[in-house]
Amino acid sequence: MLTTRDVSIVAALTALYVVVGSVSSYTLRTVTRSADLFFLISALFAILVVVVGKPWTATLLGTTSGLIFLLFLLTPIPFPPHVAAALVVNGLVFDGYLKVINRDKRTSPSRSQIVLAASLGSLAMAAVVLALFEALGTILPLTIWVIALITDVLIGALGGFFGIVVARRLRPAGVVRT
Repeated sequence: MLTTRDVSIVAALTALYVVVGSVSSYTLRTVTRSADLFFLISALFAILVVVVGKPWTATLLGTTSGLIFLLFLLTPIPFPPHVAAALVVNGLVFDGYLKVINRDKRTSPSRSQIVLAASLGSLAMAAVVLALFEALGTILPLTIWVIALITDVLIGALGGFFGIVVARRLRPAGVVRT
């Protein structure tokens, strides 16, 4: 069961992602091709695992962010349905992997498990976006698929690792109490 504190942390990280995602989509998308957002969502998911430690919080963050992008057309992101679907799938894959891998354990996931979950979530997120483009008539060359999937997996891993580092630094600093 999520506490008020847990929901507040998820809400704050959701707000952070929506604001950064909107600004980035408007100003940086032509330069970053949204790689910064793959990094950020992976980092935020990792922070949730370390700080909150409750199952399915990444899915909650991904779903809430996706719905905000989908329902509030004031955000300048391109293709809101693609983004919403990708964020939900990313959260489900991230949380699902951690749930399966830690099924019999009572311990928190290890650093490598969190980084792998972030990588798999980013892979799923990229695959969903690319598949939706294909389904709606934008034919992409195989090289685009390969490059996008490989780079997004690596960016997801980096984001997951960064999120772990940030979360572990927040705890001793007293910013986040557990």
